[in-house]
Amino acid sequence: MALDSNTFDDWLKDKPQRDLAFRGAIWIVLSCVTAYFAIKRGLTPIDYLTKTAESSTPLVNTIGLVALVAAAVAMCLKDLEALDPAKYGQASKIGRIGGFARRIGGDLMLWTLGAFIALLSVSVVAVGLSPVSKTEWPAVKEMLFLLSFLVGCTAALTYLVRRKGPTPTTLLLTQPLSLIIGYVVASLAVAANVWLRHGV
Repeated sequence: MALDSNTFDDWLKDKPQRDLAFRGAIWIVLSCVTAYFAIKRGLTPIDYLTKTAESSTPLVNTIGLVALVAAAVAMCLKDLEALDPAKYGQASKIGRIGGFARRIGGDLMLWTLGAFIALLSVSVVAVGLSPVSKTEWPAVKEMLFLLSFLVGCTAALTYLVRRKGPTPTTLLLTQPLSLIIGYVVASLAVAANVWLRHGV
């Protein structure tokens, strides 16, 4: 069954940043409406934030790591396709794998972005509706900054995976072998950072 196509949808997909901005706005509205009804039923803003974080953080950590790996594979194969279309293009087996990886990586990154935006939105609502003392402000600002940073980084990676054409990496690494090595090194650096922070 073919998917619906319309002018507005085509306009959004014409530029990935439009699509991400539209999705982000929807996620923000849904998160705030959900928080409103939860608070209206008797939960305090901080209690709702705590429950949301406790239920979603483990899932975000797991799926987020898988999304990062999928995104790295997707971007690497996309860049290889741009550097050597004959060997890595869509007509090749590697190119077809790359197309599948871009779909998986893009969808997982979108889910991760939505989760981070929801956590940031709920945090802003909770902070805005709760009395925060001067001693608590540094921790609150640090939390909001961290979530904003995660939203920005995830949005950038999602954009690079979903947009048409290669990533800016191909401007620096112009040979397939150097490109692969660059992605492997970057992936190992991220994995090592996660390992050092969380342990094994």
